[in-house]
Amino acid sequence: KSMWQETQQLLQELSQYVDQDVPPRLLRQLNTTLSAMLPLIICEEGGEVPGVCLQFIVRENVLDTLYKASVRSASEEIKRMLLRLYQLWLGKSSQPLLIYDQVIDPLKRLLHSCARQQQDKKHTSAVDVALVNLLLELCEVLSRDVALVDLFFPKTAPDIGHSKFLLFSFLLPYIHDEDPLGTSARDGIMILLGLSTAHPRLLRYVTENSNFCTVLVGGMAGLYSSLPTDLPVQIGDGWHRLDRNLWPEIPQVVNFVNSLVFVNSVVQVAIPGVTQTVLSLMHDLFLVQVMAPAFHQPNTYGRLSVTAYFTLFIEQITETLLLREFVHFFTRSVYNGKVVMDTIIKQLKVDSNKQLCAVTLSLFHTLLNLHCEEVMLQLVFRYLLPCDHIMPSQRHCVGEVDMSKSAAEKFLSLIPDCCSRAEKLYNQSEEKASSPTTSPTESLQFSLASTSHGLPDVRQDGPSVNEHMLESANMSVVPALNPIELNYYKYLMDARRNLKRYAAGCLSWSQVYDKPSGIASDHRSAGSTGSLPRSSLFLCTVIDKVGDMLSHPHHVNLLLTGLITQLSLFPQPLLASFLLSPNLMMKPAVPNLIQVLTEIKGKIEELSEEYEGLDVKIARARKTLIHREVNDSLHVKVPSTQLAAGEERSRPQKKVTSSKLFAIVVYHEFLKELAAIAQEQTSGFSF
Repeated sequence: KSMWQETQQLLQELSQYVDQDVPPRLLRQLNTTLSAMLPLIICEEGGEVPGVCLQFIVRENVLDTLYKASVRSASEEIKRMLLRLYQLWLGKSSQPLLIYDQVIDPLKRLLHSCARQQQDKKHTSAVDVALVNLLLELCEVLSRDVALVDLFFPKTAPDIGHSKFLLFSFLLPYIHDEDPLGTSARDGIMILLGLSTAHPRLLRYVTENSNFCTVLVGGMAGLYSSLPTDLPVQIGDGWHRLDRNLWPEIPQVVNFVNSLVFVNSVVQVAIPGVTQTVLSLMHDLFLVQVMAPAFHQPNTYGRLSVTAYFTLFIEQITETLLLREFVHFFTRSVYNGKVVMDTIIKQLKVDSNKQLCAVTLSLFHTLLNLHCEEVMLQLVFRYLLPCDHIMPSQRHCVGEVDMSKSAAEKFLSLIPDCCSRAEKLYNQSEEKASSPTTSPTESLQFSLASTSHGLPDVRQDGPSVNEHMLESANMSVVPALNPIELNYYKYLMDARRNLKRYAAGCLSWSQVYDKPSGIASDHRSAGSTGSLPRSSLFLCTVIDKVGDMLSHPHHVNLLLTGLITQLSLFPQPLLASFLLSPNLMMKPAVPNLIQVLTEIKGKIEELSEEYEGLDVKIARARKTLIHREVNDSLHVKVPSTQLAAGEERSRPQKKVTSSKLFAIVVYHEFLKELAAIAQEQTSGFSF
């Protein structure tokens, strides 16, 4: 009682400052007094009869007096103190506080005054933080006793559906704010959405009379507009996806991702009506109206950024229904007469910007990792199903050609002699410098390909394949092999593991895509005719891009070959035979991966003739990659003692860029990987 008398004296003194700033001294005194009062209230035991302190607060209408003092003062500090007092009291007291009008009425008036005051402000204040924290605490109180929900509807006309529910409507404006404020608001909304399933009046308010779905999705569009359109400038060159370690450099990305994850959670827990509205608005207001124009903007950096953002968004979504909307947008949307999917594919052809190519490849890695039938149908299978790419006499062979041995041998036969010599040179140097931590069979970890996308590791040693090696793939025990053969065996094991993973990911598909079928005509273009196949823009672009791999930067080659690897891991025979079979005869106009790889072999062999000691340089490039010491150039003049035995240095030394040397190493490893996949494909089905 004496403490309250002290508080009353302070309030009388504060009453002098109507619409004026309160002296800091008085604010400090009030804060000290309220802080001292709080433990006494919290310590009271709950029961049928309220404790002494609670009785006094109810009888003297203490909270209403404090509320009136807060609205008379021009200072926000009193509001913040009172909000904090309510939060701590409600969170820690064991007494049923909200059943007393003298507690809940000034509480609701306080909430109204704070909410109105914040509507006209553009920046977050201490009162915002205290308000949202209190609202979250109230949501948690209601979650423990759903009967209290009605207390936060207006007392009059309780059956009218448009009655506003205070907690929900006051939290909603904060759901897209930066953390920690935004997190608290989103957590509170999620609690209320869960409560709505057990409270018809709250459910009716959320579904029929709140603007929740519009605020939720409209806020996403607003947040996207704040994302930087010049990512390469902000985070530098050499990246191809927005890994989490880059997020701190772009706080707007963190804020957007948090809101997207919230949308994902809402779709998971909300009733079907809310879920369907959110999905429809996400497609119409965000994807079509915001993302589609962004993909078609003239600014290259802008298109690069939107591609990186779209990849990030897909990676954050776990709810199937929401992911489906993003996939439908990618595969079906048209903007100003241009198909969004085709626009994105064409970004791979922009030779003037290698980074745009890399970021776009990264997007396709992410899409293929979904193992989504619609993605693969639109990118690949609607073009392969009619089998127009195959000579008519060969179409019956799709799904029947056994290429286990011939395909592996074909890919391995494309390894240039200089690459084979480089392997031996590298292994010899490693044997001489071997230590407990290194060995000639150490893996070549191409970080951009393997760790970011779950792709098979790219190994450093290739096979000198023989009958024994090809027949040992199904052995459960590693056979006695030399280091080069053992490394190829590792490739086989990687291929087997990943083929099983891809097969499991496609189990729910509606079709097997194993041969030309009766639905093939449904996927033909209206303008396509007999002998003129309508090729997949995606496959044509990617295979053409492989043909230029000797001129690509290292990270582009890793992404490009990794994408082909992903495609070859799909278990559908139509695609596997298109990529891997050396026996199927395809029409001349159709892009042919094996033919492209054969042409690259010829280019490398020409380089071997032009550049003396190329095999030694390739061996050094291999070592550089293994040790993750990628340099801008690798112009090393090789001493004659490191050249192969009997080789003469009769020609003048010429320089070859590190990028080209790295490309040769990647090409070599790519061939071994394709050979292993082709060999292992037949363990699941026959081509």
